[in-house]
Amino acid sequence: EFSQSKAGKDLKVTIKAAKLSGADKGNYILSLTGAPTAKANITADPTPASPMRLASPTLRYVNKTQRLEVNASDAQVQLYTISGNLLNEHRLASPGSVDLTSLSPGIYVVQLRSASGKHNLVIHKR
Repeated sequence: EFSQSKAGKDLKVTIKAAKLSGADKGNYILSLTGAPTAKANITADPTPASPMRLASPTLRYVNKTQRLEVNASDAQVQLYTISGNLLNEHRLASPGSVDLTSLSPGIYVVQLRSASGKHNLVIHKR
């Protein structure tokens, strides 16, 4: 967790959550008691205000915090947290949109699978 959300340098970062994974995760104990803090930089978002366009199949923002348009038929859209946890999944038989209004501010990964392949997109919701 950053000490602030505005761009800046040498900002304090506090570790709020962590988990063990892998075949041997049961052999270890993870504790955040007395977890260290770190320093990090937050840079301004360089994303232009205009809609983002990608090659076909297309993912396009109508409003970056409200709806994601998908220009592909028979598409599977999966929304993940930045740590890789699946939040939800949508199946679109024809071009359509995915509602993003329920998302909390943060960084998410959208994975689109269709006949033309797999495409990933990172969303920074404010």
